Amino acid sequence: MRWLPNYRNWAKKVEERKKKLQQQLLEKRKAAMQAIDKKIAAMKKKIQGALATFGNLIADAARKFFKWALSLLGIDAEGFMATLQKAGEAIGLIFKDPGKFFSNLVAAVKGSIDDFKANFKEYLTGSLFDWLTGTLGAVVTLPQKWT
Repeated sequence: MRWLPNYRNWAKKVEERKKKLQQQLLEKRKAAMQAIDKKIAAMKKKIQGALATFGNLIADAARKFFKWALSLLGIDAEGFMATLQKAGEAIGLIFKDPGKFFSNLVAAVKGSIDDFKANFKEYLTGSLFDWLTGTLGAVVTLPQKWT
């Protein structure tokens, strides 16, 4: 049984070597994955740049075609495009802060209703006199105030 201590020592060394090799493999795998991730990121960046350039070319071609079609229809292309851009900016602002848009919308509707209520008497009397006088309104002038 003299060989038993040597065997235990040898088994211990084998186990240590095994753990060391496993750790080295793990580190190499991690380094390889990081290298692959870097290459993929670089490829994505190149593809995104190419796609952006291609998208810009398509957008420019579509814009030129649209302007040409508007000019054939006799529509001022530059004015139309400026209006379209302003509309796009307005829509962008709505999407950026929809709460502000809806609070402004509610305030505008409330203001209109309040204005209508405040001037209801004038609107009603004016419309009533217009209806009663009909075409005579062009010939007959009614007084502004009845006392």
